[in-house]
Amino acid sequence: MKKIFLKIFIALISLFVYGTNSDALNVMTHKAINTYISQNILNGVSLDIYSKTQLGFGNGIKEEFNSLMIWEWLRDGGEYEDIPYWYTPYFRSVNHFHNPLNDQGYSGFWGTGIMSGISSMQWALLPQNTQSTLCLLGCYSWDDVRNYYYQALKSMDKSTRENYFAQTFRGVGQLMHLIEDASVPSHGGVLKLVEI
Repeated sequence: MKKIFLKIFIALISLFVYGTNSDALNVMTHKAINTYISQNILNGVSLDIYSKTQLGFGNGIKEEFNSLMIWEWLRDGGEYEDIPYWYTPYFRSVNHFHNPLNDQGYSGFWGTGIMSGISSMQWALLPQNTQSTLCLLGCYSWDDVRNYYYQALKSMDKSTRENYFAQTFRGVGQLMHLIEDASVPSHGGVLKLVEI
């Protein structure tokens, strides 16, 4: 009986010490997912066809805004949600977690509140221009992205319109990133069950 108990005890300790890591998706994976979604037909839906028929972009996903094509803006948005290209890496990432049991976000390092964030659902749905102080890190909530699209549609100036379309598709890529993160247990409530 003692041998069985000892074996079970060693197995449990091994799981905690040498257990497999349940890492989040890395930046390259987000870029690959966003690229795949934007360039393929999924469940009968094609962004390329939609861009041509519904948005009026003759080149579809190859339409360029500020030297990048639509699909490239979506791809880069997947990266920039984790690592904005002009600021501290992973500052936005603390807001990429969601515990479905209590609607809370990341509780900080080891639950201390240090570098804690809000729920990814709340982060994605924040009102316009509130994701960060003065949006210095960029504001790409659903309301922000909808506003960029509206500004692009109503702008008479070609350069301004291109900037807003670029922001729109980048923002859609960043929102896609948040949805992708929700599919990973380390971003959701599965690992948070230990804290409850």
